[in-house]
Amino acid sequence: MRRLIAMGLIALPLLAACQEKTQGDAVREAYDNKAAQIDAKAAQQPTKTAKEIYHDQADAYREEGKDREKGLEGKSPSSGPNPPSGQPTPQ
Repeated sequence: MRRLIAMGLIALPLLAACQEKTQGDAVREAYDNKAAQIDAKAAQQPTKTAKEIYHDQADAYREEGKDREKGLEGKSPSSGPNPPSGQPTPQ
């Protein structure tokens, strides 16, 4: 029984270290918070079209946040939406 308790006490700091936020987590959280604010504005819009525009913008913020998080962690960004016409495609 004492061994089990001792092993549990040793594992607690390791679990806490696994849940520490990285710089990428903080950046993504900031983008998610901004997206939530935009979603809240969408709910206040009078027309369906305006609501969709706001929701699309919020989704774009979330995707950008994911890409920036991956960039800070050294991973490849997501494919994301196609760039607007006239814009060069990323290489």
